[in-house]
Amino acid sequence: MQTSFLVTKAIDQSCFMDIQENNEMIQNRTICYDQATQIQQAPPIQIDELQDEDNQGSSESTKSNENEEQISPYFISTSPTTLNQNKMRLQPFLSSASRDRLILLFKKENYIKFSSLYESSTNLTLKAFNKDMNQYVVLNIFKGMKDDYLQVKEEHEKVKRIYNNQYLLYVYKIVYYEELFVYVIVSEVYESSLQDELYQIQQQKFQYTPNKAYTLLSQLYFGIAELHTNNIVHKNINPLNILKINDGLYKIGGFGTWRNITKQTLQSFTNQINMKFLSPEFLEKLQNPAIELTSKSDVYSLSAIFLDILLEIKQAEPVNQTPKSNITKQKQNYNPQQEQYISYFKKHLLCFNYKKRIYSYELINLIHQFVKPQENCLKETLKHIGKVLSTPQIDYTQNIQYLMNYKLAISDFRINLMKIYQQKLLPWLGIAQVTAESGYLNEEYGLFKKSLERYQEAIEIYKQIKAGSSDEMIDLLRNIAQVYQKLGDYEKYLEFSMKSLEMAEDLYKNANHIQIICSLHYVSWSYYFLKQGQKALEYAEKALHLRQKIKEIHTASNIQTRSQQFQNMAYTLETVGAANQLVGKRDEALRYFQQSLEELKKSAKGNRPDLAASLNNIGVIYEEMEDYQNSLAYFTQASEMYTKIYGNYHPLLLISKKGILRSLQKLNRIEEINQLEKEILNIESHVQKNNN
Repeated sequence: MQTSFLVTKAIDQSCFMDIQENNEMIQNRTICYDQATQIQQAPPIQIDELQDEDNQGSSESTKSNENEEQISPYFISTSPTTLNQNKMRLQPFLSSASRDRLILLFKKENYIKFSSLYESSTNLTLKAFNKDMNQYVVLNIFKGMKDDYLQVKEEHEKVKRIYNNQYLLYVYKIVYYEELFVYVIVSEVYESSLQDELYQIQQQKFQYTPNKAYTLLSQLYFGIAELHTNNIVHKNINPLNILKINDGLYKIGGFGTWRNITKQTLQSFTNQINMKFLSPEFLEKLQNPAIELTSKSDVYSLSAIFLDILLEIKQAEPVNQTPKSNITKQKQNYNPQQEQYISYFKKHLLCFNYKKRIYSYELINLIHQFVKPQENCLKETLKHIGKVLSTPQIDYTQNIQYLMNYKLAISDFRINLMKIYQQKLLPWLGIAQVTAESGYLNEEYGLFKKSLERYQEAIEIYKQIKAGSSDEMIDLLRNIAQVYQKLGDYEKYLEFSMKSLEMAEDLYKNANHIQIICSLHYVSWSYYFLKQGQKALEYAEKALHLRQKIKEIHTASNIQTRSQQFQNMAYTLETVGAANQLVGKRDEALRYFQQSLEELKKSAKGNRPDLAASLNNIGVIYEEMEDYQNSLAYFTQASEMYTKIYGNYHPLLLISKKGILRSLQKLNRIEEINQLEKEILNIESHVQKNNN
């Protein structure tokens, strides 16, 4: 019987979508930011003393006129405001009595020093100081029933659990006030919104440099990628929900605000301004609530924002410059890349059919394609990429397939930056390290051909900066050997394993060193796959002898190091077990494999590839002993663990699934066999596609 063990180890920027009452197809309509100047502006309202604005007298009206140039038109005051465009009278968010009652409730909870940041017909945003927290916070107030509040709270709780949430607005709590039918989202303080910045650009008071634009776009990218990694769809990304915390830091907020958008609320001027950022399928959902929104809806909204920003880079005329005629301005501000931007966005990002849009994890390459920042701006991006790649999978409810593609995308992006900027970003040693890390990541996700390329690239870099033997070269040789093992090329597996052993012995002169032990493992496994049992056992026992001699586990004091030592001993025991199995000593093999499994369980909790491999290998032993109930149980445990780690399509999952199939065939469970054979064919198709 042939069984084997697993080795442990679109639209123009000025267009927006509208819903027609007669249910016709969604059509494009034009709206420009300069329409915002048609709003009768008013300054932020200081409401600490709860004064009624309508009774403040003419002096306040004069102040409003004096400050008109400095107030964003997106601030809508409590005073009824007339839009010249459609003569629509805006209603205040709350009545005076309700406002007074709400402020009183806030004061009972130790909020003081209130000021109004923003108000529309659908929500009110206040800034206040909380004495218990000893800091300022923002109070976002929305109307809604208790069910609405509970749904919004659930969304925010999901966001709060995200590990890498550096670019997502932090929410302290959400409170419901039943007597007023409002809920309040208490968040960290922010200076302004992206909507304010875009208005400043329209007023020629601000412009995006490539560095500023790149910083903003990359932070939005990382924020949305974390949401989609955790199966969260924002649904209402627009400039009002992109919040500037301080100079250089932007965060995505407004989670749950999509629930406040209806056909009626879309009539408000603020929603009309932001309407072009709503995806076509969101607008369809207003007609048919059964429509489910996917991450591609966020791609549409975020891409509309990206396009607005790209079209404004260095387009605004500097402040205080002598005004020129419109024709002169157009000539000066003309950017030939604009047509390229618009064409690309229409085809890949703002297309009506969401299935044709790219995934959000692919946007990182788009940002760098269209924006060329200076090197110092890229270092923060590299730092965050390193943080994401080094973070283990925290929550197994995450979108595993998305997380895999996200990590691969940012890893490839980092490699491309290295090739473009070379030592301007990292020294050669750092470049070699990130190249090797990319190889390991591709290997982990089953992209073996690409991982070999990365490992070979890293070796060439190390050869240029380090002469002779080194730990880095030994590790890379073993990594290459392991990829060849997974590809089934066992002669190459042995060749590179031997090279790593020779280099380790040369570097450490036959001392009892971990590098020598690890390379002995690889040589033993090479002979195992080449069906040379005695050779495999010889190298495995030599590794075990060295491992026991240095007594790593008993002398380790650091907890993290101790955990690693348990894993190392488990790997050695497993290697000896496999060699014993090959020479026909199955009882010995099972004993070593069970000891290995126990060592792995001591090292760390949770779902891990090495633990899954150990379970699979015990399944193989039981299968050879013709104990098919036990083999089925262990193969099933391994399969379930691999699925939680890698998703539904991975080469290692394929191995454990085939073990389950063999066990089911021996147990003659026909119905389960037929279903599993279809699953295996599907996995094989995906694996083959990824490695072509």
